[in-house]
Amino acid sequence: MRNRRLWLLALAYVGFVSLGLPDAVLGVAWPSIRAAFGAPQSAFGGILLAMGAGYFASGLQAGRLIHRVGVGALLAGSTALVAASLAGYALAGGYGAFLACAVCAGLGSGAIDAGINTYAAERYTARQMNWLPASYSVGAMAGPAAVAQVLAA
Repeated sequence: MRNRRLWLLALAYVGFVSLGLPDAVLGVAWPSIRAAFGAPQSAFGGILLAMGAGYFASGLQAGRLIHRVGVGALLAGSTALVAASLAGYALAGGYGAFLACAVCAGLGSGAIDAGINTYAAERYTARQMNWLPASYSVGAMAGPAAVAQVLAA
């Protein structure tokens, strides 16, 4: 049982690393995205607003969804939504499609955040919980570095 708890805790940390990866990437990628869509500099604010609105909305509903479908189903569905939105970013033919993907990314990320936090708060210590945002920061640091390498190549 202890081994399973440790694996689930490690998975929660990996989940938060994965939340941080795309969140910080947009700032580094924006000049290329902006040029591809011919968008004004101010359009970046729309993407941040769309992601933030999705994150906020799903965070408000996460408790109800956890109660209705369970934390596992919420995390699986939200992960699929984020993965689809990241693929959508890559395939977006215009700014509007990119914006729609940002809403989906925010919805999925907010639910993942709330779901993992709820799960961890019920099962782990405060000390173990403190590593969740630290894990997020690992992803937030690694994402821009990876994109910078890709853009440089």
